[in-house]
This record gives sequence, C-alpha cells and structure tokens, in this order.
Amino acid sequence: MNAKEILKRCGVKTLTIEPHRNIREAIRLLAESDRGALVVVDRRERILGILTERDILKAHARRFDGMRGFTVSDLATKDVIIGLAEDSPERLAATMAEGRIRHLPILSGKTLLGVLSMRDLVDAQAQRGQAEIRHLKDHISGNHLN
Repeated sequence: MNAKEILKRCGVKTLTIEPHRNIREAIRLLAESDRGALVVVDRRERILGILTERDILKAHARRFDGMRGFTVSDLATKDVIIGLAEDSPERLAATMAEGRIRHLPILSGKTLLGVLSMRDLVDAQAQRGQAEIRHLKDHISGNHLN
C-alpha cells in the first residue's frame, strides 16, 4: 500500500485556494468541507503553501481584534512538507511526525493528488491490519485451500 492507494481508498479530498483570497473565504471553505487544511496554489496549480486550522487559530490569538484584512497568503505556511505517491504508510507517518504536521499534500511528479490527514493514515493502517488478521485466520483454519 502506498500514498496513492490510500488516497483512492479515502477518496480525493483536496481543497485548494489561491493566495490572494480573503481569509474569511478560506475559513468558510474549511468549515463547509469539514477538512483541516487548504493547499495554497497558483493558477498553474503549483503549491505555494498550506493553510491549516492551526495557522488560523495562531493568527487569531496574535491579533485578537480580528483578521478582516488578512489574505490566505498572510497566514499560510510557505515551506510545505510533501509526501510522494509511492511513499509507504510508514514513511508518510514518519514524515508527518518529523514535521509535526497533521496534513500532508501528496504529489506525483508536480501534480497534486490529494491531501492525507493523520486520521487517513491511521484508518488505512487499521484496515491493512484487519486484512492481515483475516488472511492469517483463514490460513490457520485451512480456508485458504478452498
């Protein structure tokens, strides 16, 4: 199993936004989609950053009087950590742990395939574990001979 397969299993949940958009638009998009991150892209779909709920919360805490004039670019993390389509779940989890992130854009070449969350990885690994357990039970009980 690799990142591309996990994305297929989870369904592609990529939300993108352009950097000049108002932060209120980004917040609305996050709230309506029930996702925790938006990938900031230019018109050519090149990744410029990532905007997470945490980025918004930190900015709000620093400027409690409001964020009315902020744009996505003002708050987005510019140095985006990415995963590759062929990365294993273990590699993806290690990348997320090392970067202390919960949302990981997945690329194939220069193409954004989707964004995996830590929850997506946990779910995928749990499904894989359950499949392995079923396989071992079938093997032990002799069901694999049928």
